Amino acid sequence: MKRRAFTLIELLVVIAIIAVLIGLLLPAVQKVRQAAARIKSANNMKQIGLAIHGLADNNRGALPGAYMGTFDVSSNPICRPCDAPYSGYVSNLFFVILPYLEQQAVFDSAPRVNTVGGPGIFGNAESPVGGGKILGQTVVKVYVNPLDSSHSDGVLFFGYAAGNYAANYQVFGVNGGATCFHNRHARFPDTLSDGTSNTILFAEKKSLAFTGGTVPNGVNVWAGGSLAPLATTVITPNPGANIPYFGYGPPVAYPNGGFPVNPPLYMLPPEPDQGSNRGEWQRATALTSGGCQVLLADGSVRNVSLSIGNQTWWAAVTPDGQEILGADW
Repeated sequence: MKRRAFTLIELLVVIAIIAVLIGLLLPAVQKVRQAAARIKSANNMKQIGLAIHGLADNNRGALPGAYMGTFDVSSNPICRPCDAPYSGYVSNLFFVILPYLEQQAVFDSAPRVNTVGGPGIFGNAESPVGGGKILGQTVVKVYVNPLDSSHSDGVLFFGYAAGNYAANYQVFGVNGGATCFHNRHARFPDTLSDGTSNTILFAEKKSLAFTGGTVPNGVNVWAGGSLAPLATTVITPNPGANIPYFGYGPPVAYPNGGFPVNPPLYMLPPEPDQGSNRGEWQRATALTSGGCQVLLADGSVRNVSLSIGNQTWWAAVTPDGQEILGADW
């Protein structure tokens, strides 16, 4: 006896049911993927936190500079040498913690040079590392956030390696002009008088952003530097030597109130991901609607909601402002 074949209508009904089921499942799958990516990002930040603590422990608590500009290798330094124990580096904090992230080989690939402070290491994006490549093309997975769509597996469209975890400039820098990004003589934990659980060290940040024009002016490359080969072609270098950071500005605190109604951009909390590589290079980024993950100085990672107020955010950014965190923290 022959089996009756499906009619066209029955087949269309089955296909419609399958399509509905897929439509119901896709959002759930996307949420699971996003949750997994957030966990991965939080783990990356914890590793960075352990590396910073390890480096500080081995250097009597001294923290590295956001960008350490013992830059000149001949006789015309752009900046004064950085302070010991980092006086020999032409690099940034993301480079000097590489050995603490099991990236000794990447650290060793940077050339040794003579700097204004004596023998040193040129750990910059333009540093030749052999094989016709430069350090800035080396992807370090722990610096890559899977939630960020502005790079492809950690590589930006112009070939440099992305950096998605921005350093708090109020901790790691001092506002010394467009070419000086030295450490503010910070020591762990003494400088962080507001408390390690109340001070942000790193925050998630989009690796590429356009704030206007046709080329990006918010470029976050972990190896940093001027990105000279690209400066007049595909990017507009930002004042921060193109390393990931936020909070670049004078260390102003408001422990007794008086917070400005219209604060400058560098004081503002994370902005939502605007897509299409839009964004503001001076701010951290909330890469999901749930908020922006930050690494605190005590090594913990917490989520900062997009509803956080300007004053509360800035109080958590300043390490020694004596402010009291608001209820929205």
